[in-house]
Amino acid sequence: MGLEFMQVVFGIGLLLVIVAMINKFVARPVKIVFRFGYSLLFGMILVWAFNYLGGAFGMYIPANIVTILTAGILGIPGLGLMVVLQLLI
Repeated sequence: MGLEFMQVVFGIGLLLVIVAMINKFVARPVKIVFRFGYSLLFGMILVWAFNYLGGAFGMYIPANIVTILTAGILGIPGLGLMVVLQLLI
């Protein structure tokens, strides 16, 4: 085993460390973006379903980014909170 073999082993190890660091710094923001998108989609479906069903009772929640994210992140309790706020205002 010569010096060249040790240099190759060190180079591969260094490359693996660099790839792991890049993966850590890139994967986390991508995961956050997907979670944000999932919350937006789920919130849109909840607000749309409520407006569709609540229209028969004269209830409506405006569909904007705040209400959609509230419904998406908090789920059914968030939708209930917005209904209560809509009734109070």
